Amino acid sequence: MTLPRTISRTLFDSTLFAFLIVIESIQAMALLDWLLRFLPAKNPWTGKIFIEHAYLARGEHEGVLYLVFIGLCAAGLLGAPSLLEKRWGREEWRERLKPFLAVELLLTALLLSALFKTIVYDAHPEFARTCYGVLLTALIFNKLFWPKIHRWGSAVTTALSLPYNQPALRKLADVAGVLLIVALLYLPNPEAALGRMFLGEQLHHFDIFIMAPGWAAMSGAVLYKDTISQYGVGVPIVLGHLAQWLGGFTYLNAFLVIVWGCIIYFVLSFVLLRVWLGSLTLALAGILVAIRTNMFHPGVLPFPFTYPSATPIRYVWDILFFFLLFFHLRHRRREFLLGAGLVCGFSTFYLDSTGIFMTIALYAYLLAHLCMDQLRSVIYRTKRDLAWVASYFLLAPVFAVVLFYWAEGTFFFSPRFWHSIKEYVKYFLNGAGTIPMYDSLLTQNFLDGTIGFLIPLVYIFTMLFVGTLCYFKKIKAENIFVVVLCVYGLGIYHYYVSRSSITNFYVVGLPFIWVICYWIHLASRACAPALRRKAGMALAALALYALLTNHMFISYPNLLNWSRNPTIDPRVTQIPAGRASYFNHLFREYPDAFKLSANSLGETFEGLFTEKDFLSDDEVKAWFRQEFDFKEDAAMISRLVPATAKAAVISSFEVKMLMQAKRQPFFYYFPLVNSRPLRMRNFVVGFFHSPEYLQNTMRQMQESKPEYIFVEKIFLTPNIPSAYYYDSAEIMKILTYVYQNYTPAELGRYLAAMKRNP
Repeated sequence: MTLPRTISRTLFDSTLFAFLIVIESIQAMALLDWLLRFLPAKNPWTGKIFIEHAYLARGEHEGVLYLVFIGLCAAGLLGAPSLLEKRWGREEWRERLKPFLAVELLLTALLLSALFKTIVYDAHPEFARTCYGVLLTALIFNKLFWPKIHRWGSAVTTALSLPYNQPALRKLADVAGVLLIVALLYLPNPEAALGRMFLGEQLHHFDIFIMAPGWAAMSGAVLYKDTISQYGVGVPIVLGHLAQWLGGFTYLNAFLVIVWGCIIYFVLSFVLLRVWLGSLTLALAGILVAIRTNMFHPGVLPFPFTYPSATPIRYVWDILFFFLLFFHLRHRRREFLLGAGLVCGFSTFYLDSTGIFMTIALYAYLLAHLCMDQLRSVIYRTKRDLAWVASYFLLAPVFAVVLFYWAEGTFFFSPRFWHSIKEYVKYFLNGAGTIPMYDSLLTQNFLDGTIGFLIPLVYIFTMLFVGTLCYFKKIKAENIFVVVLCVYGLGIYHYYVSRSSITNFYVVGLPFIWVICYWIHLASRACAPALRRKAGMALAALALYALLTNHMFISYPNLLNWSRNPTIDPRVTQIPAGRASYFNHLFREYPDAFKLSANSLGETFEGLFTEKDFLSDDEVKAWFRQEFDFKEDAAMISRLVPATAKAAVISSFEVKMLMQAKRQPFFYYFPLVNSRPLRMRNFVVGFFHSPEYLQNTMRQMQESKPEYIFVEKIFLTPNIPSAYYYDSAEIMKILTYVYQNYTPAELGRYLAAMKRNP
């Protein structure tokens, strides 16, 4: 062997063992720290190695231990290669050591990750510490039983690589990918999750998104004529009918519709990526990243379904639209294009902004066909095809008008409808609730700000670059699919542009992930198949790791949650920063100076429980059922208000009360107030976005003069603190009108029936 080769081989051996020595040293320090945790608390070494501090000891011991550590490393570097050469031979020891070193490196990386999570989640490090111990145990077993582990691993790898097993394994992997998505998002105890939302946010966002307008529509009201709907006409009607098909329009059924809608959306997205890109691992990596970023980001802390408008249910129908366009590109049949137009029209009815941008994406797709020689013949050959081309452009708006007319009747054509449907748009255009895109820079959230600006740049670059290559026939025309995806993604990105909170781009960022997957797919085509397969597996594994180690996902009560009571278990629950509890966190610090002597029940007990007050998720569910049942007040409303009349209720949880009473809401702005626990000793806060809300509500009461108005009994408390007239001015003006024109006639559990004076 020549001298240069001998030197290079020695350097290689030393480097290989340097990795091994470092890894084993890290493991030794981690194990020592773990064992010291079980010693008495007064032991000076307890908790001072490796986790709380990054060094071994303090004072005079530090230098000695450091020299011993360096000596052991040097001895290992110099002596280990020669020892293994004598036992295994000059060449064989390297091949034996490589897989062992790879497994050790992986387990050590996971061990350090668990350490990092322990530090980051210092308020609730229990899960990370448990993983820390499990990984240490795995490392010990790996050393003790490595020959058997290596032999079994080699046998499995050989079986998986056999050519005749590949077709069955691919089909099995596709099914496993679908099952994994379901397992990640499925909720085995949905009522406990709903109880968590009830105790955490009092179902406020859930009421606004679906329950209030949904109940109004299900009970016969015309949206925007009788009751406002913040998210358009179709969302409450479509989701409401789906909930009815599950057995009735209830909170639980509506919740299940949203959960399963998101699950089906991600499953179909996985299938689309799988067929489009032709790579199982890349499709799985993309979906895992999508679930991680869309469902488990800080903007929806601590439970994604608390804010249903931030989940894929907001634009759930776009996946059908892209499936139809993809099939049209593949099979070139007009049925798929007509179906895409129908989906665009339905989506415009469902949520107008999403549907409009989907329609714009359809028009971009049609224009690309008309402008590109290689695609023009697909939709237009002769003048006879002009009628079909016109139908492709007109089908979406015509079908949307048909659906609006079905839901609204002739009211759809009235000026009042168009004025009312623009009410929330005007609210944001006037600046209320908007956040500028540069806000992340002002608040020094540079990473979030960078991503927020990067997404539209990627869309625009992809549109221009790929579109130009398609036009000049440099790449296949089927690549126009990603251009259409960018057009749609850029359109729905208006949500973030209007309200640029630091993580809102995650809400509408799913098309961005699909585009990134497309670019990764193009880049991987230059690699050998084996390398491409390994890179895809690495991406999928990394994406799965990022999801499984996210604290919000750890607290998510799915099938994979290791806690039997994830709703209240302190080892997994996620608590908002600066709060002692998620349960009732909005009201626990309400000042006593603003509280009255008793609540609507005549009691001082407010029931502001925390997670520590419950022993299991079943107790949370039982409390939810008890506190969310208003049968006494609902019976009073049903008795005093005819079935054909509308009931005027000013109370927290007015939506559920009217649902139990089976009465339409009287107030146009429904819900009228923000809900808070009914046992509290303070008034509600009005849900008024602008002065017009109060003016219209007062005018509605004065003109309609309902015979009964139902208010919380606490509103009848004499000597109301004057501060209420300042902090809750809108609700106090409404109550003042009630006091002047109505007299208590009957009392329920929480409500008082106020009858209009003669």
